Amino acid sequence: MGVAERVLSLNSKREIIYGSTDRLNEKIISGADLRICTGFLHNEHIDLSSVDDQLIAETSTFAQTVMIDDRWSAYFMTLRQPVALREGFGYPNALSLFLYNQDGQQAMARLVMDGSIDKTHTRDSEEAGMKKLHAQCLNDEGTPGVSRNFIYDFEFFDYYADDRYEELYSNDEKGICLSGSIDQLEEAYRTGRGIKVSFTGLLSSMWEDTGHKEEVFIHCGSSYYYTRDKLMISNTLPFVSLPVSIPLIYRSQSFKYCWMVARTDGHVQVRSFDPFKSDWETMSYNLPLRWFAQR
Repeated sequence: MGVAERVLSLNSKREIIYGSTDRLNEKIISGADLRICTGFLHNEHIDLSSVDDQLIAETSTFAQTVMIDDRWSAYFMTLRQPVALREGFGYPNALSLFLYNQDGQQAMARLVMDGSIDKTHTRDSEEAGMKKLHAQCLNDEGTPGVSRNFIYDFEFFDYYADDRYEELYSNDEKGICLSGSIDQLEEAYRTGRGIKVSFTGLLSSMWEDTGHKEEVFIHCGSSYYYTRDKLMISNTLPFVSLPVSIPLIYRSQSFKYCWMVARTDGHVQVRSFDPFKSDWETMSYNLPLRWFAQR
């Protein structure tokens, strides 16, 4: 089993007060899961009219991690629905695809699935009265993929790396083994250990090449092993695809919600949903892959 280690802490000014980004990125590269704990006051972030000024600590799982140029990391919440504290679910009915960077830079895109884009117009443009929210830009207002980049001055940012995955195999885009053993990967899969995969170059292939090298890490759902061919095939949980930059941000009409079927011979197929066209597309690529199994 892995152990969650606090590897980085930022204060409300996003200054490093503990750990280092080098330590954080070392863990991300090794396949660690990431959770970030932040703190805010109820009447500064939830209900501005409330007298309730108690501190709320929020710990969130970032199921998708991205390493850029081996020196900068960013992370996505990929399955979150809006939450209305303390009642339950919030509105609109949409996925809230939050994006954080290693320096505390934040962003969020709403993936609306029921056509109720009118509900996103007011909510996602509200800024008045939230003194610790520093809006940077609002993209595609009134569409099913409205997004915004911003900084909220949380009381603290604590980054926890859960080092529960070990790399067992890697292949290049032609399927040539670069490290590890396919037999070890097969044994891990057959004994019920969770599988995680990373892929390099997909975002640059789906969008314009911005000159950055990126590696994306995501958990797999189902895996299949062809015993005679020694071929592993896994389908991933959903992830966000967007153009690569430092910091990683949302741009106008430039993100897709994706799934991947990855194979140890380097062949991958990506199925993506474009919220601006309300359209699905399936594309094939050949990519370098790294394969991890839960300890």
